[in-house]
Amino acid sequence: MDKRDEITLSHIDSAHVLVEARKLIALWMSLAFIGTLMVEYTVGGELVQSILFIVMYLLHYILHWHVGAITSRSPPLYFGFQGIVIYLSAYFAPVAHSIILITLYPILIAQGFSMYRRSWKFGVVVSYYVMMFCTYTSITGGLKSTLYILPTFILMTLITVMAANLTLRQFDARLRMQVFLNELEQAHRKVEELTVANERQRMARDLHDTLAQGLAGLVMQLEAIDAHLTKGNEKRAQEIVKQSGIRVRQTLAEAREAIDDLRSLSSASIDLADALNNEINRFRQATGISINTDFSIVGDVPKLFIEHGRHIIRECLTNIAKHAEAEQVRIVVKKRESELIIEIIDDGKGFDIHSVESLTGHYGIIGIKERCRILGGKLMLESGRNGTTVRVELPIRKEDLV
Repeated sequence: MDKRDEITLSHIDSAHVLVEARKLIALWMSLAFIGTLMVEYTVGGELVQSILFIVMYLLHYILHWHVGAITSRSPPLYFGFQGIVIYLSAYFAPVAHSIILITLYPILIAQGFSMYRRSWKFGVVVSYYVMMFCTYTSITGGLKSTLYILPTFILMTLITVMAANLTLRQFDARLRMQVFLNELEQAHRKVEELTVANERQRMARDLHDTLAQGLAGLVMQLEAIDAHLTKGNEKRAQEIVKQSGIRVRQTLAEAREAIDDLRSLSSASIDLADALNNEINRFRQATGISINTDFSIVGDVPKLFIEHGRHIIRECLTNIAKHAEAEQVRIVVKKRESELIIEIIDDGKGFDIHSVESLTGHYGIIGIKERCRILGGKLMLESGRNGTTVRVELPIRKEDLV
């Protein structure tokens, strides 16, 4: 929370604390009022003075009850006028004036503390009420009377200010807690929005890497079947038909696996080398392109890395089959303690790295970049007339292996 937030809170809680404390202070004022009337009645106070005292006290009570509205417009007017009203209330209760002064001026000082914390204005409020107190007691009873009841006044003032400080601390804590809860709720909504967005991206990747890739491979096999049938090579066409059936079943199984993975995070352990060899064998059977592999995998590989690594290699092989016109492909996978490196190198005709992402319907590179971002890795592309190199570096943390 920055300084602007603290300033805003100080303005808000000052008025709110004064309003929330109204009932408690009203009870205190009522007790002081009853005590004053009892003392005045005991000594037989004059009726007119008693009526004027009640009027002044009611005026003080009304001003106190509307403290929030008045202080929000002009705090000095409230504190100044209230000092005069209490002074007159004590004047019209000459016998019990000490009760009025000792009980009500400290309350106003505590209200001033609530309004003007850490400000010189609070010192002005204290000085004003102390002056009013000392003036009245000096006029009515002399300096001796002032010195006699001043310690009680100071004690009451300290008690009320301490109570006001405690109330302010509690209110500030409650208000800040509400602010933090609101911020937490906003953050929670943001996390939900990001979760939904990430899940949509994940579903798009899974659809692309299962159904779309499987159908793309099936299209290539159907084209190969058509070419062989045209040449009269029915035996080879039948072999590809069988391979196509296997490919369709595998694609269906992968789609179901993707759906199951969306429903549950648990899955059986998979060996990275086996998963990659399956992808490579399917690629060889569908395209006839030669692939050389160099796997150096030390230790366990997290399931998430196996899943994304397999899809990255599948996407690269699909792009090679569709666009590269390559004759040789080399796949290098190296896994050390804290890093997984994947390289796919072909001798095809290459492509324009900067323009391929802007083409509608070409989401392969985008999907690879998203997978690298999810795993905190890096993607490096090099492409030219002599071929294309895709290098992916994925850092593996200790917590990923748990």
